[in-house]
Amino acid sequence: FEVEEIPNIWVPGKDKCRLAARVWLPVSRGGGRQHRGIVAVEVLPYRKSDGTAEVDALVFPYLAGHGIACVRVDTRGCGDSEGILDDEYSKLLQADALAVVEWASSQSWSNGQVLMMGCSWGGFTALQVAAAGHPALVGAVAVCATDKRYDDDMHYQGGCLLQENLSWGSWLMHTLSQPPDPTVVGEDAWREQWLARLSALEPLSAKWMRHCRGDDGYWSVGSCCDQATNIKVPMLLVGGAAAGGYINSIPRIASNAVNSKVTTVMGPWSHNYPHISPNGPQIGFLQMVLRWLQDNVPQCQIHPPAKGDACPPLRPCTFFAASARAAPDRQANACQPGEWLSTAGLKDVEALSPQQVFPLLPGGVLGEANSAPAGTDAEAVKVIGSCKAAAAALASGEDDETKLPAGLEGGAWFTFGTGADMPAEQSPDDKRSTAFNSQPMSEDMLLLGTPECTIKFKGRHNRGLVAVRLCAVSPTGTSVRLALGLQNLSGTGVVEGKPVTISLGHVSWIIPKDYYLRLSVSAD
Repeated sequence: FEVEEIPNIWVPGKDKCRLAARVWLPVSRGGGRQHRGIVAVEVLPYRKSDGTAEVDALVFPYLAGHGIACVRVDTRGCGDSEGILDDEYSKLLQADALAVVEWASSQSWSNGQVLMMGCSWGGFTALQVAAAGHPALVGAVAVCATDKRYDDDMHYQGGCLLQENLSWGSWLMHTLSQPPDPTVVGEDAWREQWLARLSALEPLSAKWMRHCRGDDGYWSVGSCCDQATNIKVPMLLVGGAAAGGYINSIPRIASNAVNSKVTTVMGPWSHNYPHISPNGPQIGFLQMVLRWLQDNVPQCQIHPPAKGDACPPLRPCTFFAASARAAPDRQANACQPGEWLSTAGLKDVEALSPQQVFPLLPGGVLGEANSAPAGTDAEAVKVIGSCKAAAAALASGEDDETKLPAGLEGGAWFTFGTGADMPAEQSPDDKRSTAFNSQPMSEDMLLLGTPECTIKFKGRHNRGLVAVRLCAVSPTGTSVRLALGLQNLSGTGVVEGKPVTISLGHVSWIIPKDYYLRLSVSAD
């Protein structure tokens, strides 16, 4: 198909608030007749006229060229849309998204079928609409999204405040404070609309920090984990290992959405669509979407790609197992070495990498897998790495790297893949932590799933945090971070002898022969 692009069209929101949308329509070659087919909708606050114009151009024209009408909508209070954005994923924004689905299904270029899709915010919205349900909705494609905002989003991890809560919150403030385009909303209206937007603006980071516990119901709005069984449409869930905690949600959603046909794809990507992620290997994501629609949405009336460009049939679970042999590099790797694997479902994944329990033993030993701990009265271990101790050492003029806090080599919580923000070589942080080392691997080991570390604390602790890192160490001593877990002790009332289990998030790695595992624990 040829593609007709409409820079702006007005879509009615929940309360008749006008939402601005850019539209790409498939039209017959030569004749210019509009094709009636499925409609893909993405709703984002990031300004369709300029903010996401580059990414949109790498997604929607291709899909439109294969028969999918594409609608990219600015959320209310953002870009060229009217209204005020009150918060992330509010009930009003979710109602707007459902109104967009209703509108899209009734257009002359629609066959009545609507696909919700998107990356990050757009992926969240796709999950929320799928959980809410709509007669016209036939599927959801969610990339770098989650069903549990407090657990996996860029605000908190294990109850610990993330730096991204502040940096991204500031960036969102910058985005929300920009004016609408006068050529779109009108020379007479843009200034009044902009000033109204500015007068209602508040630092959202402060609001998010007022709900630091995660137990007051605030984060449940926009988290569809409790509505997973309501999802009836097929879903394509895509996550990147360098994209933050969002990948942790994929196995959980696939397990809980029992009434949905779920296809999962997990790769090494940053916080982007997989075909444009600087962290590779990239994949033909758009071709994958077309293939997934062909296999899961009858009568979607798309035009499949040419034979040489087509995606092979998708199995229910596809993932990339990265090799720990690659040297750590703060800069995103153009192409991470590893292997692609696929299975018929989560149970087959569990069979590939069965659960193993490694005891933490005296002397910094990570015991053999599934071996009993050496007695119930194992010696207590002092966890080092306190920022308080580091501050005292610096104040006294000590020049001792081991007194610095652990975490300096950790990189960013998530990355777009465009900067030097990947985890570096971990040996310096390992020296600032309490470490437990295993024996070298006798053969290659597939580490797949969600590692957990269970710790018993001596005494009562109600302040500070504990960080747990799982690394693979080469025979030459190079330490590669595989996983990171955090736990805020404030308000949890950790009781002496009561175990605390810390999740390290979803991982997929190949540990080479002769490498050994290292579990490093630090406290603040």
